[in-house]
Amino acid sequence: MIKNIIFDIGNVLAAFRWQKLFKKLGFCGDVFDRVADATVLGPWWPEYDRSRIPDGQIWENCRALAPGYEKEVMAVFENIEGICREYDYARPWLYQLKAAGYNIYLLSNFGRTSFEIASKKFSFMDLVDGQVISYEVEEIKPDRGIFSALEEKYGIHPEESVFLDDSMKNVKAAKSYGYHSIYFENQALAKKKLEGMGVFSLDVSEEEDQKFMKEAIKQAKKAAAMGEVPIGCVIVRDGRIISRGYNQRNKKHSTLGHAEISAIGKTSKVLEDWRLEDCTLYVTLEPCSMCAGAMIQARLGRAVIGAMNPKAGCAGSVINMLSMDGFNHKVHVTYDVLKDSCGSLLTEFFMAMRERRK
Repeated sequence: MIKNIIFDIGNVLAAFRWQKLFKKLGFCGDVFDRVADATVLGPWWPEYDRSRIPDGQIWENCRALAPGYEKEVMAVFENIEGICREYDYARPWLYQLKAAGYNIYLLSNFGRTSFEIASKKFSFMDLVDGQVISYEVEEIKPDRGIFSALEEKYGIHPEESVFLDDSMKNVKAAKSYGYHSIYFENQALAKKKLEGMGVFSLDVSEEEDQKFMKEAIKQAKKAAAMGEVPIGCVIVRDGRIISRGYNQRNKKHSTLGHAEISAIGKTSKVLEDWRLEDCTLYVTLEPCSMCAGAMIQARLGRAVIGAMNPKAGCAGSVINMLSMDGFNHKVHVTYDVLKDSCGSLLTEFFMAMRERRK
């Protein structure tokens, strides 16, 4: 069973567009070729990715390969931020894979300086569960060592993982190490190959998830206005809100007065069905054991969670009931949607409560 999707970055999630950079710098003809052979196509570029040698020494070695073009060689390194640009599909694709329950990892050859610059511009970094970049371990693909570093760091098993790379050499090496591997040509073809391995992404939108989480936040604010812990929930089917709920445990004098329980009950009445397989529940705080159990019993299709609940959450914090093998149903979960907004509601509520008690 595939659990992990491991991505190369260059020409998979982001274009390694050194040719465009060279043209932007005005390189053409013999200058273009000489500088390329001294830098991105030269013998010292792999060492730049390993970062075992200081950048200054790498630059000096590259300049030595192109006498007469030393300034042009240095211009490449001085403008290294322009060598890589994220593909438009990268974040939505990773978001959909994570929504389907897969762990996302990066395994890429990148020099320290170039990655530190590029990673600040990559919008998908917060979706990544872990990474090993070549400079961190001073090894590059296809060497076994960099794959071993990823396995050891995150407890990854190759047989449970798919590796995508635009280098056939790296793909063949990964296969020899026990990974399911895909030679990346374009996103559409990669998705078909993943589906052939049983890996399907959920057709969900981050923008839509944020829109409905904002509606759940409105419900949480209703709870806060009543002096209740601010937790709110909405349940959606086919892009339409079916029901809303917010925490009313104190008002109802009931343990069952949780936002999720209220919304699930209302939805079942509206749909005249206890099964909610085609519904998505949006909740501002990770559900407790009771609410997670109700989601499983309702055969809920998907849950989208705002803030995590380290002391009582049962969708990943204390335990993860929604994906346990022992139950007869699993719920797809997306985490951390508007987590700061959801978390601040709780922080402000409890701060105000402590102030009143002084």
